Amino acid sequence: MKMSPEEIKQSLSKILLAEDKAAELLETFGSVKNMQVVVTSNLKMFVDELIDITALFFRPIIERNGGDLPNKKVMAKLLDESVAALVEFNISNGGSVKTPDYSSLIEKLDSISPNLIEYIRYALSAFLVGHTNAGKKLLELALLEVINSERFLGEIQSQAFQKEVKSTTARKAAKLGQSKRWQAKENTRLYALQLFHEKAYRNANQAAEDITEKVFNYGKTQNFHFTGIYQASKTIYKWLLAETKNK
Repeated sequence: MKMSPEEIKQSLSKILLAEDKAAELLETFGSVKNMQVVVTSNLKMFVDELIDITALFFRPIIERNGGDLPNKKVMAKLLDESVAALVEFNISNGGSVKTPDYSSLIEKLDSISPNLIEYIRYALSAFLVGHTNAGKKLLELALLEVINSERFLGEIQSQAFQKEVKSTTARKAAKLGQSKRWQAKENTRLYALQLFHEKAYRNANQAAEDITEKVFNYGKTQNFHFTGIYQASKTIYKWLLAETKNK
């Protein structure tokens, strides 16, 4: 299924706000697998947006340093220690993000996934030393960490998958039940035809009257039940009449 980036974001938001989130996921994407395919196939778009947001964070010190970041190696090393160390460095170099804002952001990210900050740290470190592709790949892992987190969509995906399994199981059971009923009916019909060909009956009506009781009882052994002896006679007559026409 194809969805625009904006449609994906709106759909995810709708799922998170829904009363029955798992049902909304299945209604929107059809299956958990479809949702995962759609989201992961658009990870690059989300990564680009995340890079833009990160650039805004560093813009004040970039502008202050004439369009370049101050000592990339120092910043990369600070990231190896912690994000907090880089934030303090940013603030001391004229960055606009304040410590309270940073603390609130970190708390929110930690509440989603404790591993998320680690991936972001590694990604930023990679960008700072010029490893752009590695940085983007690490940001993709960060986003997947968010998507699959139990506190974001992970638990919802699990519930939706359980709904899928129950639905599939019910469909298979219904299909199997229909197959068994069809086979039981077919066995009974073939038995009626066997009896029909064992004697030289004048017509299908005479044969039906003669064999109805036997076929009726045989049907029970196959778990095929006529609603009554009269209905059985009519059904058997139709079977026999169709057989004579096919000859």
